[in-house]
Amino acid sequence: MRGPIDTALHALGRHRQVTATVPSMTAAAVLALEDVVLVSMPGLLATHLIARGLPLRQHPLPFDVPPIDIAIHWHQRLDADRPTRWLRTLIRSAVPDVPPHRI
Repeated sequence: MRGPIDTALHALGRHRQVTATVPSMTAAAVLALEDVVLVSMPGLLATHLIARGLPLRQHPLPFDVPPIDIAIHWHQRLDADRPTRWLRTLIRSAVPDVPPHRI
């Protein structure tokens, strides 16, 4: 339960107490609704949730964290599948700076 945030905090002489890990950002957002819970999540997601009425407050981290890699994978038999191809095209248009061979 340690990662780049913990490394950056350690460099500042600080630490955090991790009380839970969850399988998705959606679950993390639900936890963030609790008064005593801080959740790290992508700023774009936090902005999206706040714009849709979730009573969250967004604060930037006081340090830089390295970018994370996000990838999608599919079985070879779905290469020519029209719905899957449509989805990959949609993802490419939403994330234009990802090299096409990575999607």
